[in-house]
Amino acid sequence: MKQNIYDNNTFFEKYQEIRAREYNYNNLLEQPNFFTLIPPLKYKVVLDIGCGMGDFAAYCISQGAKHVTGIDISSNMVANAKKRHNS
Repeated sequence: MKQNIYDNNTFFEKYQEIRAREYNYNNLLEQPNFFTLIPPLKYKVVLDIGCGMGDFAAYCISQGAKHVTGIDISSNMVANAKKRHNS
């Protein structure tokens, strides 16, 4: 399977630094707007394609989703998601 830029360790380290900032694009714009568009998640089964570092999957669980499966092309992203959201 062809890997993407997130499996370049230098790029991924810098990406993590950006995402670790409190005021980043995801926290300020992307996620709050996306959350307004999704239906209630209680008892739902969710497939998160392109799960990245697992933040949306964790959100789904916090909102009562029955089961969440996250997949991503990047092995760095999947490893990070497992580390951050060990469940």
